[in-house]
Amino acid sequence: MWTDLFHRKKLIKQGMACEKKRRRMEPGFWRDMLESSLPARIVLVMFISGILGALCFCGEQMWTVKRESFVMSQIIFGTSLLLIFVHYPEIHRRHSRLLLFYLVILMNLFLTKLVGIYFQDWSLHLASPLAPYLVPAAFAPMLLTVLAGTGPGILAAMFTPIFSAILLPMHFSNLMLVGVTTGLMSVVLCRNVRKRGHLIRAGAYVGLAGLLCSVGMGIAGMTQQDELRVIAQQIVCAAIVGLGTGILANMLLPVFEAFFQITTHLSWLEMADLNHSLLQRLTMEAPGTYHHSLVVANLSESAASAIGANPLQCRVCAYFHDIGKLVKPEYFSENQQGEDSPHNELEPSMSALIISSHVKEGVDLALKHKLPKPIVDAIREHHGTTLVSFFHARALQWHRDAIEGGKIMNMSLREGDVPEVSEQTFRYAGPKPHTRETAILMLSDCVEGASRSLDKPTPQRIEEMVQSIIYQKLEDGQLDECPISMMELKRVAEKLVFTLKTMMHSRIAYPKEDKEENEKNTSNIY
Repeated sequence: MWTDLFHRKKLIKQGMACEKKRRRMEPGFWRDMLESSLPARIVLVMFISGILGALCFCGEQMWTVKRESFVMSQIIFGTSLLLIFVHYPEIHRRHSRLLLFYLVILMNLFLTKLVGIYFQDWSLHLASPLAPYLVPAAFAPMLLTVLAGTGPGILAAMFTPIFSAILLPMHFSNLMLVGVTTGLMSVVLCRNVRKRGHLIRAGAYVGLAGLLCSVGMGIAGMTQQDELRVIAQQIVCAAIVGLGTGILANMLLPVFEAFFQITTHLSWLEMADLNHSLLQRLTMEAPGTYHHSLVVANLSESAASAIGANPLQCRVCAYFHDIGKLVKPEYFSENQQGEDSPHNELEPSMSALIISSHVKEGVDLALKHKLPKPIVDAIREHHGTTLVSFFHARALQWHRDAIEGGKIMNMSLREGDVPEVSEQTFRYAGPKPHTRETAILMLSDCVEGASRSLDKPTPQRIEEMVQSIIYQKLEDGQLDECPISMMELKRVAEKLVFTLKTMMHSRIAYPKEDKEENEKNTSNIY
C-alpha cells in the first residue's frame, strides 16, 4: 500500500500520472469477514446473551426470581434465534442485521427495566398497576418495521413483550396483553410510512390501543370504586407513553439508518426530491440525460410495481444512474443538439472508453455527494458487462476495411499489422446486477434508449423491441447474478411495453382547411 503511494507520487512528479484520484468503493475485506464469519457470530450471540443476563440480575428482586428470569430469557433468546434462522435468513446471514434486531429489542428492554426499578424505589408515589402502561412495548416493533420490514417487526412484537414479562414477572399477564396489542398495532401502522411525522401519528394510535386495553381490563376486573381512579391513570399513562414512543422512534431512526447503512422508504422519499444538486446540474449541463433519466424512472417504477420489487428505489436510482455523464456530456448522443459528434474524430476504442467511463465517473460523484450504497451499486451495475455495440461494430468495420485495403494495394500484410479487435476492450467493467431493482433499471435504460431509434413506434414494433432486448440480456448472461425469475421478467416486459405504448402514442392529425376556402369564408363574413 505504502509502496504504491510513493510510486504514484513519483509518477506524478515525472508527469506520467494525473494528480486526480477517482473515488471508488473499497472491497472491505475485514468488514465482509466480520459480517459473515463464524467467530464473529459467536461473539455477537454471547454479547446479546450477556446483556440479557445483566438485565435480569439488575434490581432488588430475590435471587431465586433473578435466576429464574435468567434461565427463561436464555431459552426464549435461543428460540428467537432459531425462528430467525428458519424464517428470516437475510437477517441470520448478516451480522449487522442480527445486531440491529436485538439491539433495538435490548434498548426496549432497558427502558422496561428502568420502569421496574422506578416502581421498586418509588412505590409510595405511584401505584403498581401503572407499570404495564408505562413500558414502551411498541418501540422495538415500530423501529424494526421501518428499518427491516414487516416480518422482523412482527417478530419483535411477539418477543419483546415476552422478555419484558420475564423482567417484570409481577405484571406478566398485563405486560403480555398490552405489549402484544400495542406492538402489532405499531407494525400495522408503520409498514408503509411515507413521512417521518407519520411515526408520531403511529405513536398516538399505539397510545389509543393501550388506552383500550386499560379500559377493557378495568371493566372486566373492576370490583371497587377506587379502581376508576386507577383506570384513569392508566389511560393517561398509555396515551403519553404511546405518543412518546413515536417521538423517540422518530428521533432515533436517522441514527440507526446512518450507523447500519440502511435506506428506508423515508430516505428514498427524501432522495426522490429533484432539487438535489446533482440533478440540478443535469438539467443545466446535460438536459438530454436528465430527460432520459426521468423516462427511465417512470419505466422502472412501473415495472418494479408489477413484480413486487421496490418501485421507489428504482425511481431514485434511475434519477442518478447516469450522473457520470456530467463529466463529458457532449460525447453522449442525447446531449448532442444537431452538431457533429466528437466521436467522428476518435478511434472506436477511445470512444468506447469515454462512453464506459461514465460509470466510474458516476460512482466518483455519488461517493463525493455521499449517496446511499444502493444508488452507488445501481450506477456500477446498470450496464453490467454489456458490449458497447455501436463502437465495437465500427471497430470491426475498420478492421475489415484495413484488410481489404491491403489486398487492393497488393500489400503483403504480416500477422499483427492489423491487430484483431478484442471484444473485452468494448465491454463495461461491471459488475452485473445483483438485485431485482438494478436488473429492472438495466432493462428500462436499454429499452428507453432503443425506443428513440424507432421510426414508427407501432405497438407491435415496441413489443418486438422489448422482447429482443430482454432476450439479448439473458443470452449475454447479464441477469445471471440477480434473483429475478422468468415469470417476473415476463411481467416486467409486459409493463415496459404498456408504459412505452402510452408514452409514445401518436396524436390525432387535425384536418387543415384549404387556404382558398378559408379566404372565401373570411370574405363572406365581411
